[in-house]
Amino acid sequence: MEDIVLPEKTEKDERANLLFIIPWMITGGADLFNLNLVKGLDKNKYSITILSTEPNQNALRQDFEQNENGLVYDLTSFLDQKYWITFINYIIEKQNINLILNSNSKFGYTVLPYIKANYPQIPILDYVHMEEWYNRNGGYSR
Repeated sequence: MEDIVLPEKTEKDERANLLFIIPWMITGGADLFNLNLVKGLDKNKYSITILSTEPNQNALRQDFEQNENGLVYDLTSFLDQKYWITFINYIIEKQNINLILNSNSKFGYTVLPYIKANYPQIPILDYVHMEEWYNRNGGYSR
């Protein structure tokens, strides 16, 4: 198995620039894990840009936005889905993203092959919170 080396510094900034793709920001076990992960990352080492991809009330959005080391975008609230990949390209370039984490976002899983093909130098991580046997014969990770 290949070792994954996570970047901790960039040329422009001393922090790694993480793009975190999640479905939503609601009160649930997986979502609280995501929030705790964001809050727990050292703000001196990581800058975080969060994209949510499923329409929802996003009750925890304010908690995610209180994160001092990043930005939060709910793509469903301001952009037609046909422009999402263009916006992701913009974020990757503007924020100098050098690490991507997807967690249970259906849209995220759909665009990861495109992202990897266009940004092969950026490591992509996936955190699967559960298996959903009713979804795609075994869950998002397929």
